[in-house]
Amino acid sequence: MKMTFTSSTIAILLASLQVLSAFEFGCYVKNEDPDLVREVKTHDRVWENPELMKSVFGDLPDVWDWRNIKGQNYLSPIRNQHIPQYCGSCWAHGATSAIGDRFIIDQSKVTGWVDPSLMLSVQHVLACANAGTCHGGEFTPVYKYMYKTGIPHETCNNYQAADQQCTGFNKCGTCWGFGDCSPVKNYTSYKVSNYGELSGRDDMMSEIYTGGPLACCVHATQKLTEFEGGAVYQEYVPYAQADCNHIVSVVGWGQDDKVGEYWVVRNSWGHYWGEEGWVRLPTSAAFPNSTTKSGNDYNLGIERSCGWADPILQEW
Repeated sequence: MKMTFTSSTIAILLASLQVLSAFEFGCYVKNEDPDLVREVKTHDRVWENPELMKSVFGDLPDVWDWRNIKGQNYLSPIRNQHIPQYCGSCWAHGATSAIGDRFIIDQSKVTGWVDPSLMLSVQHVLACANAGTCHGGEFTPVYKYMYKTGIPHETCNNYQAADQQCTGFNKCGTCWGFGDCSPVKNYTSYKVSNYGELSGRDDMMSEIYTGGPLACCVHATQKLTEFEGGAVYQEYVPYAQADCNHIVSVVGWGQDDKVGEYWVVRNSWGHYWGEEGWVRLPTSAAFPNSTTKSGNDYNLGIERSCGWADPILQEW
C-alpha cells in the first residue's frame, strides 16, 4: 500500500525527529532519589514577597547583565564540557558556574575588589558529588553536595571530561615530581548555606538581580549546536514540548529592537560557540508587538526550571 503524507504531517515528523536528536546529545538526567532534599531555605527569598522586593530594591531595570555592571565583569570564565573528550556534564558546569559567579559577587561586596577568575572543580563534582556522570545529571544535587560537603577550586582536580572514583587524590591532589603524586589534605571547600529551585520570568529576574546567576534547564536542539551568534536566538519549540535536556546558566537580561526582552545565557560548549560562548534567548515577555508569537515558544523552555544557592564566604 502506498503511503502519502500531507505537508503538515511531514512538518510534524521533522519536528519529532528534531526532538529525538535533542535527547540523543542531552546531558540532563532528573534525579529520582525520593530522599533528595530539593530545598534548604532559612529565610524567604525576595521574589516570594513582591511588595518587599519593590520597597527595598524598587523596579527592576530594563537591562541587567552581570558581565557588565558599571563596566565591571563579575562572572567566571566560559568553559567547554566536551574536551578533552565528550562528556555530558552540562549539569555540573551550569551549576558550578552560576554559584561560582555568586561567590565572586558576594566576595566583592566584602573586599571591594572583583576577582572573576574563580572556577570550581567540575571534575571533583563528577568524582564525588553523586549528582550525575558524563551521561547526565541535575543541578540541585550539586547544591545539596555543596551544602553538606563543599566543592574545591578547579586546581584541586582539573577538568578531564571523565567519570572518576571519589578517591582522596580525586577530591584534591597534586604532584611534586614524576610519579610523586598524593592527595592534598588541607584545601578550601566552597559551601552554600541555602539552595532551592524556582521558575518563571519574574522570580528569575528578582533572584538574579539580588543574588546572582541561576542554573537553568533548556531544550537543546541540533540547530542550537550550530548557532554562530549575531542575533537573539529564535527557534520555535512549543512550550509544552520543550523538555529539559541541557543545563546552562542565566546571568541577566537585555533588550533587542526586534525581539524585545531577552535572557543572557552562558553555555558550556566553548568560547568558539555562539556569541563567544553566550546566547541570548527571548524571555516570556518578548515579542510585545506580535499577536502570534509567544516568547515561551521561542526560548527553549528556559523559564521552566532553575536552581539557586547562597555562598558561604571564606574567612582569609
